[in-house]
Amino acid sequence: MLRDKFREFSRDTSSIGQERVDGVNGLADALIAAGHSENATVAEWKDGLNEAWADLLELIDTRSQMLAASYELHRFYHDARETLAQVQHKQKQLPDEVGRDLNTAEAMQRMHTAYEHDIQALSAQVRQVQDDAARLEKAYAGEKAADIRRHERAVSEAWAEL
Repeated sequence: MLRDKFREFSRDTSSIGQERVDGVNGLADALIAAGHSENATVAEWKDGLNEAWADLLELIDTRSQMLAASYELHRFYHDARETLAQVQHKQKQLPDEVGRDLNTAEAMQRMHTAYEHDIQALSAQVRQVQDDAARLEKAYAGEKAADIRRHERAVSEAWAEL
């Protein structure tokens, strides 16, 4: 939601702002061309406006990148927690008993086959968390990198236990 609102703000600011800056630049150019008595001041103000506009566009771009990075990190944490919960849930689903007779053994075999299928799908999620963690660790340092490693390690250890 925040990203969408900022995208809208960025788009509106860029388009409407550019129109206004272009309009002011046109007026300044007209004043300078007409030989206004304060040509130097008009030119300075025009340059100042253009620099401020360029700075604003750069700040908007920087903020967009920061929001994208924050979203990606937040998504990683969410995915890691979700994957960890699914792995732990699968650990609890695995029965300890073995079939005592043929019918029970066959039922356990069917359950085991379904369980293996679920595990294969979960394996892709675990790999994705590991890949995302490796990529994000390169982008972050210090406490955030350690937190990323901690989340990845929790998922990997739970997966290894499974």
